[in-house]
Amino acid sequence: MTEEDKATCREFARIANKRIEELAANKQRVGGAVNWADLGVRSVAMIEELTDRNETLLYWEIRIEEASPDATELHEEIRGAFNAAGFESDLIEVRTEW
Repeated sequence: MTEEDKATCREFARIANKRIEELAANKQRVGGAVNWADLGVRSVAMIEELTDRNETLLYWEIRIEEASPDATELHEEIRGAFNAAGFESDLIEVRTEW
């Protein structure tokens, strides 16, 4: 992973954690089970996949702990923060887990 990739990972974690803080501070609740006290980004990964058509796909995975995997409204809020920051959210996968 290049230094630029590492910087992107740090920026993605910052964007997601900032949106989580905004949601919690404004008491804006999203659907699904969420532990607001400990909710936060635990990892950011750059994923490179080779498809069965020999095409390379590159995307980012943001792993957030302390929310149900089916907290889709939270996923949408995080993707929206990436869109607002100028990133293509279709290249970013948000995963939540306990």
